[in-house]
Amino acid sequence: MIYFTSDLHLNHVNILRYQAHTRLHSTIEEMNIDIIEKINIICSEKDDLYILGDVLMGPRNKGLYLIQQLKPKLHLIRGNHDTFNHEQESELFETVHDYKVVKENKHSIVCSHYPIEEWDKAHYGIIHLYGHCHGNLKRKLPNRFDIGWDVHARPVSFEEVMTWKELEKVTHHGETV
Repeated sequence: MIYFTSDLHLNHVNILRYQAHTRLHSTIEEMNIDIIEKINIICSEKDDLYILGDVLMGPRNKGLYLIQQLKPKLHLIRGNHDTFNHEQESELFETVHDYKVVKENKHSIVCSHYPIEEWDKAHYGIIHLYGHCHGNLKRKLPNRFDIGWDVHARPVSFEEVMTWKELEKVTHHGETV
């Protein structure tokens, strides 16, 4: 199966303060363990997990170890805090992109770390997933969804994302009915 998430911010001490309403952990170690456990409960070694940026911050040696504990095959869509070198990217991730269209069963999902105002085939109902905003983006657009950890607190499957599209019932011109 294919899953999506964003903005894990593993090892990022200040995220506990910045996102105190969604990161209800006493310590960064507690948060790291919670995120890794939730991902590994939902995703298996056979699954693909697209992380739409901002995987970790802080000391790289500890952070890299945290990423290596994740079971699924990892795909990185780079975010503003992803400063891996080429060797680290190739060791930790199956693929690395700045923007990616993920296709499954004749459906496509546009993935980027940042919310996009207009994306390829948006007017045909193609979904766009993004992170970066931690649930704080005010402008809502049809078929554009924040997949961030601070919104869902878990990876979300391709199939679940497709149900969000069905709930919106968007017309060819982008109006929600």
